[in-house]
Amino acid sequence: MHIIDILELVGVAAFAISGTTTAIKKKMDIFGVLFLAMVTAIGGGVIRDVVMNVGVPVFFLHYEYSIVIVVTAALTMLLKGRIKWKQAVFFFDAVGLAVFAVYAGIKAIELDYNLLSFLFVCVISGVGGGILRDLFASEPPVVLHKEIYATAALLGALALWFLYPLIGRDFATYASIVIIIAIRVVSQQLKLSLPFVKDTEMPDRDV
Repeated sequence: MHIIDILELVGVAAFAISGTTTAIKKKMDIFGVLFLAMVTAIGGGVIRDVVMNVGVPVFFLHYEYSIVIVVTAALTMLLKGRIKWKQAVFFFDAVGLAVFAVYAGIKAIELDYNLLSFLFVCVISGVGGGILRDLFASEPPVVLHKEIYATAALLGALALWFLYPLIGRDFATYASIVIIIAIRVVSQQLKLSLPFVKDTEMPDRDV
């Protein structure tokens, strides 16, 4: 198994932990926990494979992904008393975002995608699982409001695009993953966010 395939399993496990901790925080039952872990873990990869038109998504062809998700979810539930939910969800979500975005980018480069298509695949693969997790948990998706989320995936993808021909696939992969995680961590610590448009609509007045 190549390092990029191992990294995808790491991303699956990371997002499974993110989905599991979110489900526990929302007081879901066992089925809900496993469901949210599965959706979070495979969401971005399934969207990636559909967009890239590779046929049946890889997660439905290899049972090891399901095993990783179930085992990870079970361990997370067993260790629930030792996990700080907010920090756990943030950290593992950052790892999942980075790994899935970069994994998709490697595949896109190998298929000779142009820059625009490459960036789209990277970002949608990285944020897909997190969006589905937040929607099923009745939370506003992180990617759609103030945190630096999709932007981190975008910047990491750009780094991969330019580093790949200079330092090779493996080093470019590691560097891009570190860049995405670092951007998420630093932006969270410094409370950085993208600007947003304020609602300036005048309040309704009684006639």
